[in-house]
Amino acid sequence: MLEGHPGMALLSGGMALFMLGDVFFRWVMGMRPIAVRSLGAAIALVLGFAGTRWGAQAALAAITALAIAVIATERRLESRKA
Repeated sequence: MLEGHPGMALLSGGMALFMLGDVFFRWVMGMRPIAVRSLGAAIALVLGFAGTRWGAQAALAAITALAIAVIATERRLESRKA
């Protein structure tokens, strides 16, 4: 069994903090949607706790997939507005 990487907590915590800062910025500037980024930040925190039990490559792939999913979801929501 692969032992987890302790840096995953720092990586996901940093990503969650960045996303929460982005949510705050978007809220102040009146930019929408903010729910997608808020959910992404919450999932990043969960991945931080779960990812410490995974291998480094699996944890990095999970956090990368989360970032891609958030961006794709936001683009899909923005294209519906236009």
